[in-house]
Amino acid sequence: MAIKCVGQGMVIGVLAVSLLSASHAAHADELYKALLADGYEVKNVVVLNPDFTSRYGNKNDFQDTVIVSMQKGPSSAACYWYASDWITQNLGEKKCAVFPGDLKK
Repeated sequence: MAIKCVGQGMVIGVLAVSLLSASHAAHADELYKALLADGYEVKNVVVLNPDFTSRYGNKNDFQDTVIVSMQKGPSSAACYWYASDWITQNLGEKKCAVFPGDLKK
């Protein structure tokens, strides 16, 4: 598993790919811990600083954000939380987007 602090260019590219994937695939929502129990593996953890999140998201939000990507076979999932919640594993009931890998084009 890799943990990365990234700049704007890479994050914009990752978000663009995620949005394109989301627009072309049906997805379900699952809890992070349920995905782990189902055999999904954490593949990447990205930390976004508040400078980026407040500029491109909520203008009044000044907290670090964590994006977690997971994979199980051809299926993938994406989750996000405030960094403070990720560190304490206070993940609550926030659901992750799950993208099945067996969809036909």
